[in-house]
Amino acid sequence: MSGGIASTRDPDGREVLLDDRTIGHLRRRRPQMLIHLDAILDTVARPDRREDDVVAGRERFYRRVSTRGGGCAWS
Repeated sequence: MSGGIASTRDPDGREVLLDDRTIGHLRRRRPQMLIHLDAILDTVARPDRREDDVVAGRERFYRRVSTRGGGCAWS
């Protein structure tokens, strides 16, 4: 790990860091996600779907999850 709290590699082999800036974003905007850090890192490493971000050079990673009603959703 090159620095940060945790890291993983995306499917292209790039290192992705979970750092203080990321944790700060989660605390401010998505506090419910703080208990899912392992799932976030696993989704980056093994996404079910990938999309380009609106910011050039960034990408979004998604995992398909089951919903309470028996269907599936992207998260």
